[in-house]
Amino acid sequence: MGQEITTEVAPIHDPLSAYWQVALATLERLLRREGGTVSSLKLSKALQEEANLSAEDARYLVILLRDFDFDGEPSTDQARPSFRYYHYGRSFLSEEAYHRVEEKTAHDADRAADEVDAESSDIDQETPDVPRTRRNRREEARLVKYVEAALEDLYGDSEGVPEGANVAFDVHGERRGGEYENVDVIAIDWRSESIAELVAVEVKLEFSARAVQQANNYRRFADRTWIATVVSGRLENAALTLASQDRRLFDYVVEQGIGILACRRGRGGSYEVVPVQWPRRNRVHRLEWAEFIERYRDYFEEAQVVGPRRENGYPVTDTWR
Repeated sequence: MGQEITTEVAPIHDPLSAYWQVALATLERLLRREGGTVSSLKLSKALQEEANLSAEDARYLVILLRDFDFDGEPSTDQARPSFRYYHYGRSFLSEEAYHRVEEKTAHDADRAADEVDAESSDIDQETPDVPRTRRNRREEARLVKYVEAALEDLYGDSEGVPEGANVAFDVHGERRGGEYENVDVIAIDWRSESIAELVAVEVKLEFSARAVQQANNYRRFADRTWIATVVSGRLENAALTLASQDRRLFDYVVEQGIGILACRRGRGGSYEVVPVQWPRRNRVHRLEWAEFIERYRDYFEEAQVVGPRRENGYPVTDTWR
């Protein structure tokens, strides 16, 4: 006897193949129609309307599309797409659109480095340490831009992010407060539509006790803290690389719950940034947490986590936390 044939549609979670091709076709069509950029929300709504899927199932498919590994072996339920796409922040991008994002990040990084030169033009060129220090400052300013982009991607896809709001900001050039309050990047971790956590990042070219000390100090006022540092070799071995440099320091970072972003230099001076360890939530000092908001209030207002100041100078009560 031949194999029995059934026309019953398989449940979306087991197996997935009946919906995978539909999701790919929908994504490809939207990317062409929208000029190469489609938000995750728009794709989810299209799947609900055109494939008659529930919001939960549509979101599940969006996550599978987002996490598809083009370099790995596809599962039996996920045939390799016939077109290349990328996911960045809250959107799916065509290959051309993604390259435009890369070019913009590179341009911003070079401009940040040039600004370091402009700010340092009055430094005595005869000082032996100036050339090396300036090179390091230039490269650090460039690296900050790639870390900012990586955080926008890591935190940008949360369902709680307000429409049109950024979640990462380069504040490297703003020296507010004391030395150990000079955060390089701030980000917003939207845990839900009503709960956002403040994130502080220390960016350094080397994994050192000084860098860790600064990142550790941010735990007083930031809900979560990262240290971003350059590593050599393959990114999948970044944890072993950092541990081999200073095992006690690496163990201390892990013990304290400080997140680690490994940054590897690429071609053309670019950086690939990946999380090695995600940060734990800190027990912040409430007053210093509030002062952190005031110090960078313009950015937090832009991110829509706090309201604008009132005309009398007093801030609107922040009820989102």
